[in-house]
Formats: sequence, C-alpha cells, structure tokens
Amino acid sequence: MRKLRKVLSLIIVAAMVLSMGIIAGATSAPATQPTITLKLPETPGQTDQEDGHTYKAYQVFAGSVEGKTISVTGWGKDLINTGSIISELKANDAFKAGDPAKNVFDDCTDAASVAKVLSQNPTMAVDFAKALNSHVARNSGTELTKNTAVTVDPGYYLIKDWGPTGSDDDFISANILEVVKNVEVEPKGSKPIPDKRVTSQETAPAPQVEEPGSKTAVTEIGKKVYYTLKGTISKNVDSFGTYFYEFEDHMSGGITFNQIESVVLHNADHNVQATYTAEGANPDYVVTKPDNTMEGVTGTPANGGGTLKITFANLKGSTETLLAANMPNGRTATTLTVNDHVYVVYSAYVNKNAIQGGIGNDNDVVINYSNNPNTNDKGKSEPSEASVFTLELDVDKVNAKNNDVTLKGAEFVLRRGTEGSYQYAIMERVTDWKKDGDDQLYYPKTFTWNATDKKWDVTEDKNSEVKTADATIVDTDYDAEEQSVKDANPRPTVTGANAKVPKSQQMYYPTTTTWNTTTKKWETTSAVTLTSAATGTLVDTGYDAEDAEIKTANPKPAAPANKPGPIVRTGDYILTGWTGTKAEATTLSTELDGEYVKLMLKGLEAATYALEETKAPAGYDLPAAPNNVTTVTIAATADGSTDQSGANQFKLNSLTIKVGQGEAKSGDTVNGIVATTIENSNDLTLPSTGGIGTYIFYALGGILVLGAAIMLVVRKRVNA
Repeated sequence: MRKLRKVLSLIIVAAMVLSMGIIAGATSAPATQPTITLKLPETPGQTDQEDGHTYKAYQVFAGSVEGKTISVTGWGKDLINTGSIISELKANDAFKAGDPAKNVFDDCTDAASVAKVLSQNPTMAVDFAKALNSHVARNSGTELTKNTAVTVDPGYYLIKDWGPTGSDDDFISANILEVVKNVEVEPKGSKPIPDKRVTSQETAPAPQVEEPGSKTAVTEIGKKVYYTLKGTISKNVDSFGTYFYEFEDHMSGGITFNQIESVVLHNADHNVQATYTAEGANPDYVVTKPDNTMEGVTGTPANGGGTLKITFANLKGSTETLLAANMPNGRTATTLTVNDHVYVVYSAYVNKNAIQGGIGNDNDVVINYSNNPNTNDKGKSEPSEASVFTLELDVDKVNAKNNDVTLKGAEFVLRRGTEGSYQYAIMERVTDWKKDGDDQLYYPKTFTWNATDKKWDVTEDKNSEVKTADATIVDTDYDAEEQSVKDANPRPTVTGANAKVPKSQQMYYPTTTTWNTTTKKWETTSAVTLTSAATGTLVDTGYDAEDAEIKTANPKPAAPANKPGPIVRTGDYILTGWTGTKAEATTLSTELDGEYVKLMLKGLEAATYALEETKAPAGYDLPAAPNNVTTVTIAATADGSTDQSGANQFKLNSLTIKVGQGEAKSGDTVNGIVATTIENSNDLTLPSTGGIGTYIFYALGGILVLGAAIMLVVRKRVNA
C-alpha cells in the first residue's frame, strides 16, 4: 500500500467510551442525527495548527448510541478490507496481555466481539486506532468543515486529518477513538521550530544562556565562532512511545566544523533540565561529522562545508531516564513536554574559502523528527539560518601629486594592537590560479532548452574565481587543443533505427554520445528507458516531435567566441593568522611579475589596523616613523532579518573606513570591501648647480649687508 503522506494526520473518534485525552463534550441535538464539530483556530498562526488540511470522519462500528454507550451491529460503512481486521488484530503483539501473554482478541469472530474486548481493555485503544490505519482511504468517509457541526450516522468513529496536499513534513497526531452522539474535537500537534544563531565571542556560550548571539556575525578568517541550535518540541510528544529527533546542520564552504560544546534540555525559562551525552555504551545522541573538520588541522583550515547531524534515536526515552535520575528543582513533569526545547552549542572555524560581502557565509539547520505516533514516519521542519561575514581592505599606492600614477614595489606589513603587544598579519598570496592559452576573459555561457517556454535559456557561470581588480571572470575550462580535436572528430550523427522519430513510432534504445577528454574521442552509450508491457521492447519516451520542430525553427545560439584579453593579476592576500614577531609577518607588495598591483587584503574583521610601510617604491624616500604608518578603522554591521516569506535576508547593513583621524567613508556593502590610498612623494630639495650650490652665497651676502648696516649706525653716532 502506498505510504501515507507525512502530514498532519489526526485520527479521532467522538464522545468517549474510552478515555483518550481529547477535548470532547456532548451538545444537545436530536439522537437520530449526531454531529461532529472540528474545532480549529479561526486565524492561521493563532496556534501551531495549520489550515489547508482535509479532515474526514470514518465509522468504525455501526450501531445505536444511548448516552456514551453503543450497541454494535457490525463494522462501520467507511472501513475497507474489513475481512482482514480480526486476523490482523490477533497477529499484533501490542494486544497481548496476562501471564502467560495472550492476545486479547484471540476469541473474537465479529465486530461486536471486537468492540466488547476493546471496552474491557481501554489502555489498548491507542494501538487499536493505529491498527485501523490500513482500513481507511482518503476518498471515503465524511469530510468535516472547520468549526461547523457535520451530521453523521450514529456509531463509533475515527477522525483523520489527511494534511495539506503535497506536504510530507507536517506533524501527525495520534489516532483517537470515541463514540459519536454530538461532540466537538480539537486537534493537537505541532511541527518543531529550529532557531540557529552565531557569535564570535571568545568563549563558548554557557548552556543556561538564553539564545546567545544573533543571526549574523562579522569576524575574520581563522577565527573560532560558536553556533547555537535551539529546537522546540511537538505539542503531541506525549503520543509517542519513541520520539526521533535530529538536528541536520548544513555548513557553507567557508566554515569548518570543530566540536560539540554542549547539548542540554531547557525549560520555558531557559533553565537547564538535563545534560545529554554522546559517551558510553548507551549515548543519548550520536554525532555525524562533516567530511572536513578541524581534526588534525593546525592553523587556519583550507576546507569546510558539509553536513553535521546530532541524532537522538529516542529523545523522549533519554530525557525520561535523565530526569528520573536527577529531577531539577521546581520541575513537575517527569518526561519531555511541549514547554521544553533542546539546545546545542558547537564551535567552528572560518576558513580560507570564506567569502567577503554578499549574503556572507550562510549556514542553515533543519529538524528531522517523528511526526506520526502511529507509524515510523519522519518529517522535516522549516530551516533556520545564520551567516558569518568577513571583510576586505583594498589599498592603492599612488603618487602624492597625481593619484592616477600608481607605484609598484612598495612593501608593507599589517598589524593591530598597541605598542608593546602588536600582532602582525600572516597572509597567503593568491597567485596560483590558472589561465588558458587564449587568455579568455568572459562569463562562460550555458544554453538549456526550456520545454515550457519553447526557447533556449542562456545562463552565465559567475561562480568562477575572480582574478582581476575589476572582478572580471576568467574562464579556465576551454582547451584550444582539445577543441581542435573535437572539430576534426565531429560528434556522430544518430541515424537509422536510432534516429529521432515521433513518439508513436519510437521503439529503440536511445543513444547518447559523450566526449571522453582522456581518449579524445566520442563514446556512444545506449540508455535503458521504459519497457512496453505488451512487447517487452524498450520505448524512448523522452522525445517530442513538436518540440523538435520548434527547436529546428529556433536554433540553439552559437557558443560565444573566445574574447582574448590581458590577464590582470592582483595583489590578493588571504589572512591565515597573526604573530607577535614582526620578522614573521607577511610582506605585502604592490608589485607582481614586474607590474603594479593593488593590495587586496581579504578575510578581515571590523577593527583598527595599521599598515606600516617598510620599503618605498623606487625613486621615493621611505617616510620616517611614525609617518610611514597608516591607521585605518573598519566598522561594520550585518543584518539577518526575515522577509514576508520568513526567509532570512542576510546583508551588510553598514560598512565604513576611517583613515587616521579623518572622517569615516562608506564602503561597498554588497562585496564587503573598504578601500583607501596611501601616497608617496618624490619631492627632494636639491642644489640647482654643481659643487656646494648657491645657498652659501646667499648666507654670506646676508651677513655683509647686516655688517654694513651696523657700521653705518656706529658712524652716525660718532659724527654726532
């Protein structure tokens, strides 16, 4: 039988011969016309219950109802395959009782005897309701309308929520049985909600802290960050015997997993109720790590990404065991409740692949959970995201009188901190990128036939590495030699029995030709498609003659011609660490292969830095300290607020740079870049002629004039 959708599926029966914990109350109505009223919130979002579900009532036992007592006359009209119900009950170990154990339904022969045994064993009602899962169908039963009394025949009923069409991840409530006279039923259940946050604080958040961090953090490559994962519990958790619960955390390529810091249970007041462990013979949870972790890695990691899983095979059972051994003060519940939530803290490092700007290095988490107490089905929550941003500082070295003149050969070190405790940057220069023989500079284009719009869709690959100062993309996939081999050895044309013909005539193995880059030839393979039941001949169903005609009339665009141009190298440096020794710092140069390059310092955080010039360009003097030091202060804020759909919109809200005591200037928030220029002057005071120059004569002349003036004053006094 096709597996039931993993949706909110509530099976209820109205007006209680068996105590099932459902909200039900009799109302006054004619005994000949009992009603069922489904109580749901009037406004979506008022509770965790969702609109858009299909609820149906199924008569399990037919009969006459007096008060809360039913006289069973047979199986209900809405059940299917009733002939196998009794044999299935007898084969189900859930209905064994006594010592030695005996199935309580062993002596049953009809619906009335089953109902009698059920009334004598009310604790088995839940398992009986589960057993009815395979005996109801979506296209039968009586559909219920929210908050409306729907008339049904008297009897013992099961009410099922088939959930929203097309969803596999909603919660499913327990099957519930009641006798119908006039009743109201209220569904119970909810989907767990995850909440992911991140912080770049120096130490791991304490387990008792309420939601530390935020949806975003601005930090640097090589630094440790802490992620917190909070997950709520389903409202119908008490309906489960075993409650599977798993955090599935997806890391971006710029983040490398380090370790789990803590896994605890919080109550509604964020007080720790239990501490889970992954150690011992019977761990509470199991950790599945990504392929790339910090194990065996020293310094800044080069690789990251992957999926982290924290899996509780039975969160409910583990919690009950821990609470039984150590009940916190003030707690009354000895088991998992809807007011609890699971709280995980793990650490990770920002690695060399971290990007600057954009939406940051975003990660998300979902919760996989038991969503049906009647089966082993599992659902998936909506995702929750958090993102880490890093920044880039671009520096141009220019002539003081003409900033359009760039100066190659200048050298710097980057430092931070205060005198006596400076830290100097260790950075890795990015110069190992590839270029092809044709010096191609363009976005590689891909053409895909759009069967709906009947046209070719053109996309550009903008995920290639950025190799130039103006963010031009370098295509490295093209090989002129291989292309010439392809041109000289064209793709085979499929003819004869394998040629494309209208669907009505197709009976063949469709042939595919693929270029083998190793052997430099086209390889032909035959695909196996659907088999015609009548003849056993394989039929290709992927071809459409009408589409082919449109394609012929609307030919595929020609691939773009190579666009040769100069490869502009850059002074890209990626932060990999810090040292307290200046001699160990990376020398940052504005020259590469004899040409000028601007400094592009990637992976920085918002902080104050100093660029200390250690070598001036040729023909320029190195300014004396402290004039050879340029101080820059970078400030940034990031935002992870949600849009109308609930998705996070990560971005840098603000980004500024202040040079020395100057005014702060805005940076590029889209790409996470701040920029500045550092000037050098080559103005020198030189003699205008050879020898000792003219200044000495100016000085002697001045002395003679002064002496003459003094002699004149003295002579006048003598004459007087």
